[in-house]
Amino acid sequence: MPTATGSTGVPNVLVVEDEMVLRMRAVDIVEDAGFSPIEAVNADEAMAILESRSDIAVLFTDIQMPGSMDGLKLAHAVHTRWPDIKILLVSGRVKPSDAERPADSRFFGKPLGVEQMIAELKAMIGAGALKILPGAPITQGDEVHAGRTIDTPSRSAHEAVLSAENDSLRLLLEQAGIDAKALLAQAGIDAKEREAADKLQKLIL
Repeated sequence: MPTATGSTGVPNVLVVEDEMVLRMRAVDIVEDAGFSPIEAVNADEAMAILESRSDIAVLFTDIQMPGSMDGLKLAHAVHTRWPDIKILLVSGRVKPSDAERPADSRFFGKPLGVEQMIAELKAMIGAGALKILPGAPITQGDEVHAGRTIDTPSRSAHEAVLSAENDSLRLLLEQAGIDAKALLAQAGIDAKEREAADKLQKLIL
């Protein structure tokens, strides 16, 4: 069966992760590998996506998730119904044995190593189907793109890894900034309420 690709000709990877920051990190990894990410927050949403389209090449899922099934059950369901879809499992708490995972699936523990995950995705889907993105890390050796050979210096791969790490840090800082603004706003509301209560108390006296 040919590799499932979207309208752009780039293979699609279904990323299933309920934590927003971790999902965005996984999406960055998929994009840096040269593939097109499709996001889902739980197994139920992932199954709905899979049933509505036939262009998913890889399932990239966390194991521990809320919903009717966890990532491991989702992986088995996908392997049974769509055996051509490659499966990549990740978790920071559990480590399923080979017998517990679907055949030919891969497992990686969190935190995810960016360079390792990119190399794994390329190996699973096939480097020949890649659309090389500017600044995306490339495994050592030569990759074929648009009919010509591209040299892959290790320096560019290292810079890409640093860039991905910086992007993840930026997302965390942005989220922290949003939380700080919310706390400051709440503190302002509480201060105004206390001021109004003090004025009322003085008026009563």
